[in-house]
Amino acid sequence: MPASPCHLPLLLCLAACLLPAALRAQPGNAQSPGAEASNLPGPALGSLMFTYEGESSFDNDSTAFGNVGVSVSELALNAIAPLVMKPDWKLTMGLGLRAYHFAFSGTSLNNKDTYTVNVPFGLLAGLSARWNLVAMLAPSAYTDFESLGTDDLRFACIAMAGYKWTPALTLSMGASYSRVFGSDLLFPVAGLVWNPDPEWRVSLVFPRPGIWYAPDRRLRFSAWLMPAGSEWGITETMDGTERKLNFLFKGWRTGTGVEIELAPHANLEISGGAALARRYELRDSANDETVFSSDVNPTWFVQAGLVIR
Repeated sequence: MPASPCHLPLLLCLAACLLPAALRAQPGNAQSPGAEASNLPGPALGSLMFTYEGESSFDNDSTAFGNVGVSVSELALNAIAPLVMKPDWKLTMGLGLRAYHFAFSGTSLNNKDTYTVNVPFGLLAGLSARWNLVAMLAPSAYTDFESLGTDDLRFACIAMAGYKWTPALTLSMGASYSRVFGSDLLFPVAGLVWNPDPEWRVSLVFPRPGIWYAPDRRLRFSAWLMPAGSEWGITETMDGTERKLNFLFKGWRTGTGVEIELAPHANLEISGGAALARRYELRDSANDETVFSSDVNPTWFVQAGLVIR
């Protein structure tokens, strides 16, 4: 039976309780020797986050639907648990659940709920004193759960090598395949992570650069830029006819945030900023015909949630 949208928050919270996380493969997030003296964040054990993008107007010159506006609500759970833990390598398995609610105004487009479910398998290996390898493969489903088909089943993956140039500087290089830029795309993942002292981290790793400042172990500030997009198979009734469509949105979010320790390993994260370069598309999946396509004006977003480290 298809999942009911109103039951998804309960599903997310239940999964958060059932999945004790252990490790998260994020570039530059692994603690180095002596990191116990650092105020900077270690690997995230899991997270439950809510994000809201304020209503933004569409470019009316590129749509036949008249005045169109949209706001976005997003609820996301990420958790990873160990399968095998060896001195030189670790194998993990996790769960990622992400639910979106798109509220359209002033248009014949219906509000839409979409869901992304992925099960990531990760490998973290120390190849030598200077080299390490991070790899992940995540079978995924992108759907509204009204009509789940094989076309909605995809995978995401990443493979990246890290080289410790100096104790404070790590170089990373690799590639990723996912829908973070909208449709399925293969793109490079490369850059450097610099930890000049126990309070600062500068991560210039594409596609998510960021800066962290931690004046205290219980208080951390950050600024970052990241892609924010995806694509789902949906069922939509248009002009009295039910159609199978591909719903795509893409863009970037840039913001600043603060992370406050509430209890050992439990942190409250609050952030906000701007959503930029947004674009929405609806395509008929049968003949790849574009039904709707428009850029969207920049808007603001806020985000809050719990991070376990």
